[in-house]
Amino acid sequence: MLYGQDVGGRLGGVFREAATLAETFGDDRVFNTPIQEAFIIGSTVGMSVAGLKPIVEVQFADYIWPGLNQLFTEVSRSYYLSNGKWPVSMILRVPIGAYGSGGPYHSSSVESVVTQIRGVKVAYPSTGADLKGLLKSAYYDPNPIVILEHKGLYWSKIKGTEGAMTVEPDEDYVIPFGKARTVLEANSEKIKNGESLAIITYGRGVYWSLEAEKQFQGQVEDY
Repeated sequence: MLYGQDVGGRLGGVFREAATLAETFGDDRVFNTPIQEAFIIGSTVGMSVAGLKPIVEVQFADYIWPGLNQLFTEVSRSYYLSNGKWPVSMILRVPIGAYGSGGPYHSSSVESVVTQIRGVKVAYPSTGADLKGLLKSAYYDPNPIVILEHKGLYWSKIKGTEGAMTVEPDEDYVIPFGKARTVLEANSEKIKNGESLAIITYGRGVYWSLEAEKQFQGQVEDY
C-alpha cells in the first residue's frame, strides 16, 4: 500500500515519483490522503497491526513536524512497548533538501533530527539505483524505515548530479542497510604517503564532494 499527499491518481506526487502506480495497482492500494501528517504517519501503526506493509509519503520534509510525535512516540516504540507483539513495519518516504525556488517552507533538511530517534532506521540514497536497492531492503525489514530523497536528484535536475540517473540494476536489487557504496577511490600512493582523506556522505552531499575533489585529484576517497 502507498498513500500520502497527491501520490494517487494521475499526478503520482508533486515530483511524479509515483506516477502510474495508481493506474497499475488501483485506487485501493495507491491513494491520496488529507494534508494531515500526524494521521499519515500514525495510521501506519494500525495498518501494521492489521498485517499490512504501508508505504507512506510526507510531501515535503518541512512538514514532517506535525507527524513527528507519532513517529517518535508511537511508530518507533511500538515494538518495545508491546514486547514484540505489535511491531510497526512501515516505510516513510520524505522528499528533502533545497531545490529551485522552494523558499523557507519547502527546502528544509531534517535528517539531524530524524536520525536521533531510536527504533527507526534512516536511508538517504544518492542515485536511482541506491533508492531502488534501499527501498527493497526497507520493504523486507521488519522495522520502521524513513527514506529521505533529495528533491534535486529527481531526474538529476541540478547541474553536476547527472550521476544520480542510473539504470535499474535488477528487479530484485537490494542494498543492505549499513553498507557504504564506494563512489570514488583515492590514489594508492597518496594513501600510503598520508596525503589523502575519506569523505563519508549521503544524498546531495555525494555530488558536492565530487565537485570539491576536482581540486585534489587522487587525494579523496568518497563513500
